[in-house]
Amino acid sequence: MIRAALFHATRPAKLALLKAWGKAVAARYDPRETVCIFSSGRGGSTWVAEVLCAPPGTILQYEPFHPAANRSAARFGFSATRPWFTTERPPTPRQARFLRGILDGSVVNFETTTNVQEPPPGLADFVRFRRFVVKFIHGNLALDWITRTYGSRALLLLRHPCAVVASQLRFAGEWKDMSRAKLPLPNGLLEAFPRFRPVYEMIASAEEALAFMWAVDALVPLGVPEGERRWRTVFYEDLARDPVGGFGAAFAALGIEPPQNLSAIVTRPSRTVRGTMHLTDGWTAQLRPDQVERILRVTSAMGADFYDAGTQPVKTSPLVA
Repeated sequence: MIRAALFHATRPAKLALLKAWGKAVAARYDPRETVCIFSSGRGGSTWVAEVLCAPPGTILQYEPFHPAANRSAARFGFSATRPWFTTERPPTPRQARFLRGILDGSVVNFETTTNVQEPPPGLADFVRFRRFVVKFIHGNLALDWITRTYGSRALLLLRHPCAVVASQLRFAGEWKDMSRAKLPLPNGLLEAFPRFRPVYEMIASAEEALAFMWAVDALVPLGVPEGERRWRTVFYEDLARDPVGGFGAAFAALGIEPPQNLSAIVTRPSRTVRGTMHLTDGWTAQLRPDQVERILRVTSAMGADFYDAGTQPVKTSPLVA
């Protein structure tokens, strides 16, 4: 009984049981069944992950690239700097094995699996396992390579940059005292995207730095030719406005049968929400007008024209049409 054994055993025994289960799963599991969620930090990915983990037999793999959430990531060369993988810049063989292991279950540990899923997986989820859901807030620059290489299903989750930055400033954490010098940009990114550099050079505040990183995380995958053939772009605001319809469409796009109690699940606050859940206009009261102006000046200058001073996305942009 996996769940009972995990609960009663000592930590080393628990980890051994978990890893044995992962290896058994990996021997028969196709990573194309895995669902990946890519989002900026504070972009709503925890809520989306919890809803997508609601169908029976679904296990969450949580923030595999995040050095604070997954301490083993550092051993494979992952740090606070965003991993940026392309055909020309692939991961090292060791990193590729680690990533495939996250997607197929051969790499599991307490940091990524079981202790962060809400509600926690039950015995039946392990015994009748069907798929992994992997949540990334450091993975947007690797989205194209991951889906191209492993064929995993994926959602790219976008949320208003003012909402994201307001929440990051409020929650601090890795975003505390963000500046141009602290941006987690991989080497060579500004050379590959020269249009970003003039905006980068004008950054003079925390909100501008955070807005710049939001735009990088959004624009790099959105600029991939025919990327939408391999993933679905979803707006947080659409999910918040119509959770049942929005998540129903997401499940359909992923080829997954939604849970019967979807309407109850989508209105449940996620484990990382503080205050009123799933607001789309809360940032209007949290940010000063000058902060809003600076955030939107950065995102507009970089070409992220699918959000403006309104609270809803502007869907006339060719990037997200």
